[in-house]
Formats: sequence, structure tokens, C-alpha cells
Amino acid sequence: MSFAPQHILVPVAIDPDEDFLLAEHAVQAACDIAEKFSSKITLLHLSPTVVLGSGPGVDMSGKIYASFMEILEARLARGKLKLKELQAEAAKRGISIEGRIVDSLESTASVILDCAREINADLVVIGSHGRRGLSRLLFGSVAEKVSEKASMPVLLLHAKVG
Repeated sequence: MSFAPQHILVPVAIDPDEDFLLAEHAVQAACDIAEKFSSKITLLHLSPTVVLGSGPGVDMSGKIYASFMEILEARLARGKLKLKELQAEAAKRGISIEGRIVDSLESTASVILDCAREINADLVVIGSHGRRGLSRLLFGSVAEKVSEKASMPVLLLHAKVG
């Protein structure tokens, strides 16, 4: 039995720059696979979520809340720009690619798996920091959670060394 993925989901983190480099690596790997099998790629970026009404009640003037909203809007704009950069690289190679930005209060792994099911992805390509020790304990591993719970194959990629 051979495996020929038709729809590849690539979750991408864009902020900070270290995460963007990992995202670029995952997209390149997905493009290599997509070229071989004429697969479609969907990039998924999780946007920071704001629960409306949670700030001004404590911040009587609303200035802190307004500043916070400006920061989140700037991060969203940067995320959209970076997502377009990743899409452009795949499009140069003639690959069908779509970008999605989702905001959710759910866990990152859950959002990724929900999206994979929604688009009928038959492969998830995800970058992993390969954290160990205390940082893994503190931050966990989204990639590991996705690979444990996914109903489709998951390709885990570690950051490029060097």
C-alpha cells in the first residue's frame, strides 16, 4: 500500500522569528511532498485571541486595554504578512496553497486537529522545537500532542541546525 497525500496541513507559528524559521522549514518540506504527489497545502496560523470586555472594566481609562488591542492588531497584521510570504514561496513552485488564520481559546493542538479534520487533511507537517527538560515541562509540546491524537500521519520536523 502506498501513501499519496492529497491535502497537507502545515500549522505555522510566525512570532518570534525563531518560530518563523521553523515554519519556513515545515513549509519547504510540505512543498517537496506536494510537488511529488500534486497535493494541496493549507497553512494554519493561530492568531492571538482577545476576550472582549475583559480589559476596560479593570482599566477605568481604557488606555491599557486600547494599547493591548493595538499590539494584538499589529501582531495579526504581521502574521498575515508572514503567512503571505510563506504562501508566495509555495506558489512560485506551482503548488496550490491556502492560508488560514484562526483565533480560538482552545488549546493549540485541539485547533490544529479540528482544522485537519475540517479540511480532510491526510498529512500534517509540523515543526517542533525539540525542547527538553524544564522548557518542555513549562511549554509542553504542541507537535507531540498533535502527533499523539491525530487520526492521520504527522511528520515532525526539528529546526534546521547550522
